[in-house]
Amino acid sequence: MRQESKIDREIRETILECLEDVVGIPREYWEQKRTKKKEEVIVRQIYIYMLCELTEKTRQEIADICRLKYHTSVIRTHRIVDVWKKQKENYPYQNLIITKAFEKYEQRNS
Repeated sequence: MRQESKIDREIRETILECLEDVVGIPREYWEQKRTKKKEEVIVRQIYIYMLCELTEKTRQEIADICRLKYHTSVIRTHRIVDVWKKQKENYPYQNLIITKAFEKYEQRNS
């Protein structure tokens, strides 16, 4: 894995802080622990999506950060979150987290 740039590291830390603020679940659940609780899995998926959208990292680098075996897991997760965003009425909980996390991210970077 290539050296993480300062900008990517700052973006990653900001994403973690935003998600932590929105859902109140400590960041260890997205980068270190592999829990299967529904709420934590959803937040981890949103974290992966935000990393894809806001950083220059490759899918494999994101997989490595999130302790996933394959880059295809990142691709699949990105597609899942895209479906959530397109079908807002079917996924209100997920979209609430996505919206608030991106809003917090924008507030911190404005």
